[in-house]
Amino acid sequence: MEEIVVVKGLTKKYVKQSLFGTSKSVLVAVDNVSISFQKRKTTAIVGETGSGKSTLGECITLLIKPDAGSVKFKDKELTKLKGRELLQARKGIQMVFQDPMSSLNPRMKVREILAEPLNHLEKDELEKAIIDSLLTVGLSPEAANLYPHQFSGGQRQRIAIARALISKPEFLVLDEPTSALDVSIQLQILNLLKKLQKELEMTYMFITHNLAVAKYISHFVGVMFGGRIVELGETKDVILSPLHPYTAALLSSVPGAKNKFVYKEKSDEVTIPSTGCRYRLRCPFSTQKCLEEPPLNALENNRYVRCHYPEKVREIISS
Repeated sequence: MEEIVVVKGLTKKYVKQSLFGTSKSVLVAVDNVSISFQKRKTTAIVGETGSGKSTLGECITLLIKPDAGSVKFKDKELTKLKGRELLQARKGIQMVFQDPMSSLNPRMKVREILAEPLNHLEKDELEKAIIDSLLTVGLSPEAANLYPHQFSGGQRQRIAIARALISKPEFLVLDEPTSALDVSIQLQILNLLKKLQKELEMTYMFITHNLAVAKYISHFVGVMFGGRIVELGETKDVILSPLHPYTAALLSSVPGAKNKFVYKEKSDEVTIPSTGCRYRLRCPFSTQKCLEEPPLNALENNRYVRCHYPEKVREIISS
C-alpha cells in the first residue's frame, strides 16, 4: 500500500508552572510517535481524554509546531519547509474540528468562510467553487448567504467539512467530528465522510474516543495512551483481538461489547509515569519488568503493540 503521510519521532511538550511560578513541570503530550497513513484509507486514533490524540493531529497539520520529529507529506518533509513553500504544501492537508460553532466565524456568512482559502480566484471561479463545495457536502447553494448560527449542528459540521475540502486536499485530519452531534446525525456525517473518501480518493486521520465509531469508519486503528501509540493494526484485528490491556479495557466499555475485559486498577492514582510502561499503574498484569520501557513491537499481520505481556491479553480475550 502507498503511504501518503509518514510521521517519525513526533514529540510535543508543554511546560506547566505552579500557581506562584516557583516550580515547573513538563507535560509530554505527544511522545516520540511514529505512524504512517495509507493512501485512500482511514486510520482512527483512539484514546481517552488527555491521551495526546488531538495534539498529534495538530502537530501533523502543523497548526502547532512539534518540538522534535518529522512529518512527510508525499515527497515533502513539512517540518523543514518555510514560508510560501510550506503554505503551498499545507493546502494538501486540512483539519476539521469537534465543535463547528467555535471553528466557524459567527460574523461571516458561509460564502465568506468558504472563500477565505481561495482569494486567488476570479469572481466567477470563486462562486463556482463555493457552490460546488456546498453541493458536495449535501447543502444547497442558498446556504452560502446565511450565517453559522442559522444552521443545525449537523449542517454546521457539513460547512466545516466543505471549508476543509474547498482547497482540494488529499489528507484530512478529523478531530472528533461527530462527538458533539446527536446519534442519528452522527451516522449521517460518518456516511458522508465515507462517500467523500470514495469519490475524492481522500485519506483520513480520524480522532475519536469512541471505538464503535472507529470500527464503523476506519481501516486501521492506532490506540494512544500517555502520549504514545500502544497498539496499531487493522481495525478488524484490533477490535476483535486486542493485544494491549488498555485497548481491551477501552473495548470493554463499549455498550454491547462481546469481549468484556474488566481490569482492576491498582490505585486511584491518575498520574502517568514518565518512565517505563505508561499504563503500569492501572494494569492488572504489571510486574517489575514494566519499570522498563516496552518498545512498539511488530507482530504478525502488521500488528504493533507496546507491551511486555500481549499474550496475557490474548488469553483472556480468547477464553
